[in-house]
Amino acid sequence: MSYTTIVCQRLVLALFLGSSLLVFACGETTDANSSDGDSDSDSDSDSDSDSDSDSDSDSDSDSDSDGDSDGDSDSESEVDVCKSHNPEDPIYLTSETNYVFESTVTIETSTVKSNADLTIDWGNLTKDFFGETLDPVADINMVLVTLWSLTAEEIAENLRLDNLPLGENKGAIATFPSESTTSETLLNFTSPDKSFIPPEEIERYFDAEADDYPYSQDTHTFMLIAATGETIGKNSRMVSFFHVDPNAEETTVSLKDDSMVLKYSTNLADTKPIEIPAGASDLIFAWDFMETTSLGSTFFVSQVTEAMVAHYPNHTLKELDDDFLHLKENAQRTWSAEIEEGWEIKLNNLVDEEGDNFEGIDSDEGVWLLALSCTKYCTNPAPWSITILKACPE
Repeated sequence: MSYTTIVCQRLVLALFLGSSLLVFACGETTDANSSDGDSDSDSDSDSDSDSDSDSDSDSDSDSDSDGDSDGDSDSESEVDVCKSHNPEDPIYLTSETNYVFESTVTIETSTVKSNADLTIDWGNLTKDFFGETLDPVADINMVLVTLWSLTAEEIAENLRLDNLPLGENKGAIATFPSESTTSETLLNFTSPDKSFIPPEEIERYFDAEADDYPYSQDTHTFMLIAATGETIGKNSRMVSFFHVDPNAEETTVSLKDDSMVLKYSTNLADTKPIEIPAGASDLIFAWDFMETTSLGSTFFVSQVTEAMVAHYPNHTLKELDDDFLHLKENAQRTWSAEIEEGWEIKLNNLVDEEGDNFEGIDSDEGVWLLALSCTKYCTNPAPWSITILKACPE
């Protein structure tokens, strides 16, 4: 049994399985102090029917980002909003006002017997790879096995480069547990759309002793995922790799609390705040000059789908860093809006849970922040951008 450790600024679990594909990607990071964390993962990519539109969106937003970045963002962002500001002029967000989300991922690789009706077991799970408490009966609603024509090391390297080849996925099977089930044998798995698969079709993927076996475990790797809910690509809770070998005796692949471990760090306390007048709600914030997300990936400006202002009257920035993955839950009050098109938002278009519009910063207590997130085509729920807002000095 071995572990693959990946240090990354982006952790993506996008599942497009069957005629779909699992993408699990991350990019390089700089050194950072890490803490165990939780992120409602997952935020994974939507179903395979969206994959074509995702690609189109990537292309469109890439050109948007490239074109928008030609401007002089520094001069625009240096406008002193406290002294004089036309509400029709956007306040530009930049990398200097953004935070950084860094993570380290460690994934277990095990070896089990080939040509066996393997048992997939998740009954010992008590927490997910974010460290959140997990009930293997109540919380695991879907378990998937996918096959890649890559070694675990090659997958890890492609993850590091954020370049996992989508064409290297060779298929997937799934099981949808009943209320009391915490294990299942391979031959009882179905397709991800719950269609029946003849046992012989499943067996041929796991019979490494066959003369014409095309999936040598020297060059291929199985990936096992347990998820909450039945939506492909959403809410993955635990992940591991495994190989099949005729000489192995083990016939159970077990997901455990340490099959995958995620550690993360953020630096909200080190970001440059933007000062705005107290009570000003007609301010426009724009992100078309952003080039890199907090995760280290390209900032495709048209893929921002949600903006949120949050207030934490009883928290410091360090406290928010320490419990970052509960950022929304820890807010006393939030105002948000979906971004259907474009790359700017007027603050008074944000509304709270009661439907009341944002009326501006009304207190200098605690922390105010503006978060931008990609919620439709992205899998990591960490906001692409977080800007600290402060009231102008009186």
